[in-house]
Amino acid sequence: MKFLMTFFTALLFSLSVFAEEAKLCVITADIDPVKGTLFVEVVDGKADSLRIISTENQKITGDDSYPVETLTGREGLVAIQRSGHDVVVLRLANFSADKGGVVIIDYLYNGITKKRRQLKLNFVKEGTAFVLRTEEGQAINQLHFKGHRIFRQVVGLKSIEASFR
Repeated sequence: MKFLMTFFTALLFSLSVFAEEAKLCVITADIDPVKGTLFVEVVDGKADSLRIISTENQKITGDDSYPVETLTGREGLVAIQRSGHDVVVLRLANFSADKGGVVIIDYLYNGITKKRRQLKLNFVKEGTAFVLRTEEGQAINQLHFKGHRIFRQVVGLKSIEASFR
């Protein structure tokens, strides 16, 4: 009987879903002390969800996972909301769980005029890993959000700058 229990336990573990997590990039801002780290959770070689861990003063302030299906819809995922405005919305376009797609970062440029801008990044699988690349093909390891100020007041995001590996 003990042999059968050991055998079935080993069988269950060998059949379990293989899941791993890989860091895509670090996210910082000049208007907020919170730093985010974006991960992709991969199950059986396919992108399953995106995870964002937020830290402030080296303490975790948030840890959220979002199934990729929530980002493929037209509305996307509101990643940052302030004063009733959707400041940053994430979307996936032309997405395939086993190959990747395009990450669209839709951000509020000016909350007064409601003007928005977008940054498009390629979310691609290279070998067994997923990476973020610019449209020009450069691998990204950090995104920095720069505040758009009018009369010293933040009204949105002026730009998102990428740092490369």
